[in-house]
Amino acid sequence: MKNEGDASGNFISRFVKQDVNLNLSKVYILVTKNTASASELIINCLAPYMEVVLIGPENTTGKYVGSITIRAEDTKWPNWAMQPIVLKTANVNWETDYSVGFAPDYVIADDLNAPLGTLSEDMLQRAIELITGATIFDPARVAKYPVDFANGIKA
Repeated sequence: MKNEGDASGNFISRFVKQDVNLNLSKVYILVTKNTASASELIINCLAPYMEVVLIGPENTTGKYVGSITIRAEDTKWPNWAMQPIVLKTANVNWETDYSVGFAPDYVIADDLNAPLGTLSEDMLQRAIELITGATIFDPARVAKYPVDFANGIKA
């Protein structure tokens, strides 16, 4: 790829500002220790504009940099490559360096046995409760998965 500079049509067309606004004041994001890169970029970049509520069992990964793979063109070294860091992300306030990740606002253990997209999923259930203000109560579920409501985590 050749260096085309800021005036390049490729650069400009990829970063055209769109007039898109959902008029949200709050967003809920389900996170785990595997939440990284683009997901963390979204969290960081939305934070100056709205309340970002994180729900999950632990901090996100903490990856605020990007890299590219450069492979040797010389066939003498076909199994060698390097992965240099080529960018560091920041939001509109130049906030960056979240190397320890983002901590969840609501610590909820993820039930990996629950069908995805159902209220049997602990993190999704908590998000729906926060959004609607209604408590989702399932006596069979509570008996099977005791919850310490004071701490927001499974007992």
